[in-house]
Amino acid sequence: MSKRILVVILVIVSMFTLPLFAQDKHPIDKLEEECIEKDSTTAGMNNCAMEACKQWDVELNKYYELLLGILSIEEKQQLKVAQVAWLKYRDLETKFRMDTFLNNQGTMYSNMAMSEKLDIIKQRALELKSLYGTLKSAKE
Repeated sequence: MSKRILVVILVIVSMFTLPLFAQDKHPIDKLEEECIEKDSTTAGMNNCAMEACKQWDVELNKYYELLLGILSIEEKQQLKVAQVAWLKYRDLETKFRMDTFLNNQGTMYSNMAMSEKLDIIKQRALELKSLYGTLKSAKE
């Protein structure tokens, strides 16, 4: 009996998690990977991550502006306040993570620090994109 329950649980869990792994990579992630393939030195990987940060920032700003275009006046104000707070968070969190990693010996820590910075920006860009998609659909 317990094996059957375990199998059912595994099937249910896989139904929800497998689609997450099957998603295509975002074009920015692909560009970063291609960049690293061309130059996998520590400096090269950091340069690729910096370029990806710039691209994710463009993506973030794109969806921020798109959101402003569909929100009410009150919602726009709330988004602006939230974004200012997020920018402060981004700066403080990035400084903390960068300082923490860069205080360690070894060149790999500079790559890890850049990866942390990239993840913070990417996460917000994807959050705004998702929010825009949800709200746009709801308003149609």
